[in-house]
Amino acid sequence: MPDQPHIILIMADQLRWDCLSCYGDHPVQTPNLDALAGESAIFNRAYCATPLCTPTRTSMFTGKWPHTHGAIVNGHVYEPEKPYGTAGPAHKTDYETLSDGGYEVTHVGVQHLRLDPPLEDRLPNMEIVSSKEYGAYSRENGVRRNPKNQELNVPNIEWSGGRPVMVMHPQSRRTKFPHEAEHWMDEFWSRAAVDKINRMDTSRPQYLKTLLWAPHPPLEVAEPYYSMYPPEDIEMPETVGRWCEGQPPSLLVQSCGQMGLGQLREEYREGWSAYFGMVTMIDNCVGRIINALKEKDIYDNALIIFSSDHGELLGCHHLMQKHCCYEEASHHPAVHLARDHNSSTP
Repeated sequence: MPDQPHIILIMADQLRWDCLSCYGDHPVQTPNLDALAGESAIFNRAYCATPLCTPTRTSMFTGKWPHTHGAIVNGHVYEPEKPYGTAGPAHKTDYETLSDGGYEVTHVGVQHLRLDPPLEDRLPNMEIVSSKEYGAYSRENGVRRNPKNQELNVPNIEWSGGRPVMVMHPQSRRTKFPHEAEHWMDEFWSRAAVDKINRMDTSRPQYLKTLLWAPHPPLEVAEPYYSMYPPEDIEMPETVGRWCEGQPPSLLVQSCGQMGLGQLREEYREGWSAYFGMVTMIDNCVGRIINALKEKDIYDNALIIFSSDHGELLGCHHLMQKHCCYEEASHHPAVHLARDHNSSTP
């Protein structure tokens, strides 16, 4: 057994804190996360550095504010934006810090960290299983996204080089994934994480980072999760579909406002149904990883962290996705389990 604990970080993408039962009485089924939370420290006031994927993940993985590391936008769509979504060589990541400390580092899942030089060059011996590997798996197994996903999109204005650009973004509507749930990307990545756990050299401290995609839009959901939460049974927050008094009108020209204003309050139920289903799918992926840690007999010697990068508006204040600092977008779940190496209690 190594002197340092193994570190297992599992992260969802765009997960609201109030969809987990450990934060209150919520209707979403998350038994595996509930069990983990029951042994853990639960952070009730966890807030992201900024409600946008690349900037806040870069902050999490460098320990620096966005204005310091320089990745202030996602920066992967428009060429002029790329330098503003990239952290340069002066900004060391957790991958490198833990590798320097003797950890074997593995990355599984989405890769929203944009670096110069890239992560693959910084740690050329690090095992990475990401979108490239899932793409190869999908081609081999004939897995394709639902073509109706395009029907979920609405036109939005963004800015590139000081000029308006028309882009398409998904609304709070759902489609059904046209394959078995096992072929959904997070299911693939959770199996890849389990495979890594099974192959671990546990005499050396391990850092396994598994970054899942759900419940990020588009809300394409596999069965049985698609039908798990009937839209008509969902109780939505009072702010869904309602433009609040005093709400800044500038939000109308941002993507979160443009996407949200395309729907009436009752139409958001479909999105909440899909979102809840995807959260339960995430919970099953977490359970798969936790069970593998127990079977490998390293659960009691591991620091396990579950988090999200930021939240999701999901129609609250008549807005969609994130991009602004309302509570629903900035507040995110954080659950940490750290066990004493010589004790069975956390």
